[in-house]
Amino acid sequence: MSPTPPAVASGRPTRLVALVIGLCWMVVLFDGLDMFMYGAVLPKMLDDPTLGLTPARGGEIGSYATFGMLVGALAAGTVTDWAGRKKVIAGCCALFSIASGVCAVAPSLGVFGFGRLLAGLGLGGLLPIAIAMVVEYAPRGRGNLMIGSSPRRAGPPPWAGPPGWAASARS
Repeated sequence: MSPTPPAVASGRPTRLVALVIGLCWMVVLFDGLDMFMYGAVLPKMLDDPTLGLTPARGGEIGSYATFGMLVGALAAGTVTDWAGRKKVIAGCCALFSIASGVCAVAPSLGVFGFGRLLAGLGLGGLLPIAIAMVVEYAPRGRGNLMIGSSPRRAGPPPWAGPPGWAASARS
């Protein structure tokens, strides 16, 4: 386990702490957006006859990202022990961004599926590293609070009261 960053040792939030936590929140937000974007555009993709996409093939391509996330999440701990969290989170962000670009210009379903797999690898590594960094940089005794209030899913958080509870019951 790495030592507590000097900026956090005092137990008081600093600009660095706010920056790290804010960036990690953004990473987690993009993780969720990627999954929701595919679900949002899939019906339009199915309606486009030039793509030749069937519902079964659409589900298969959607699962490539989930499989990539599994592999990325399982590999993240080992790779961060070897290279460090900051380098790996930057690499995962780069991989996800490049793979999303590949998906945007994919000339075929095969290339699109490969882009989704690579995006999943990057996203899978992002979430565990972001959580670890938030806990590491959060003020002493506030790590769980920072993780509990992070955007891990769509909709209002459960602590938002009855609207949040209703949304949680549906998720």
